[in-house]
Amino acid sequence: ALFRSYQGGTSGSVGYTFDRVSMDSHVVGVMVNSGLGSQGDMAQFNSCLIADCKVSFASGQAQANAVTLYGCNFSKARTAYDGLEYGDQQGRAPLFIGCQWGNIFQIFSHAASFNSLVVIGGRVESCHSLGEAIGSAPFTIEFYGIDLNLLTNNQGKRAPLVWRSEAPTLFQGGSRSEEHTSELKSH
Repeated sequence: ALFRSYQGGTSGSVGYTFDRVSMDSHVVGVMVNSGLGSQGDMAQFNSCLIADCKVSFASGQAQANAVTLYGCNFSKARTAYDGLEYGDQQGRAPLFIGCQWGNIFQIFSHAASFNSLVVIGGRVESCHSLGEAIGSAPFTIEFYGIDLNLLTNNQGKRAPLVWRSEAPTLFQGGSRSEEHTSELKSH
């Protein structure tokens, strides 16, 4: 039903908002621009809960511009944001503001050849990996004021914070939990 409501023909949709919507138990919770339309611009997701999905949020084509996720909660997923696996595998990352991620294997799988990945505020907890950015374009990966609390193993030790990226990455402000003693690892 949402596909028919928001597809808008072959030129895609523009300027839609989802406010306080819960999506769960799907392969992909939200798919923005799978490549069927040429747009997908100016989508906004406010205080949405996306849980129990293989991928919480996916972007499949580089034409999905100005997408913002504000105060959303992502939980119980293999990947929270994926721009590499679906559609044309050229996903443009949304802007993440004040989101929370928990019980997720990896947070980001980003196609850095198409745009910057920017995260402002928010919290990561009980996650295995921050993720990866593939592609060696001049786009940056930027984390501002994010609180990182990663998965604790059965011996009570925190896993190392793993972030794989060919793109320049900035961590500014934010925190890691007191028990987290390992260093940031970029490959």
